[in-house]
Amino acid sequence: MEYNENTYQEAIKYLKDRGVTAYELHKYSGKSESGFRKLLNGTVDSPRRLTKEIVINFYDELLKKEENLSKVNSKYTKGLEKFSPHQIGTYISENIELFNMEEIFVTIFKRSVLQEANKIVEKSIEKEKQKKTKN
Repeated sequence: MEYNENTYQEAIKYLKDRGVTAYELHKYSGKSESGFRKLLNGTVDSPRRLTKEIVINFYDELLKKEENLSKVNSKYTKGLEKFSPHQIGTYISENIELFNMEEIFVTIFKRSVLQEANKIVEKSIEKEKQKKTKN
């Protein structure tokens, strides 16, 4: 992805929000882990252009992976928003043999279902916050 300051700011915010570590950036790029730690902590005010490009490229790769995962998730999690995280967890624990039949189900359980459940909880929290703000 081509460098520009807005994309860099968006990328750094995304990485921080997702809890990406300096170690992950280091493994991705081969550059200094301590330098990325300073960058993520906000100690570095103006990183070099190459560093910004690394951050943007890593961000771009994460977005692509997320998009691909979302395509798979939507197939298997359609209608999931109707259920609470507790109901989802209960269903999975009561039907664990279904989720152990194929590797894809194990992957979905570990990643997709939990992510979708978190999204539902986040939406519920946001709705509650909006209700409180209106009152």
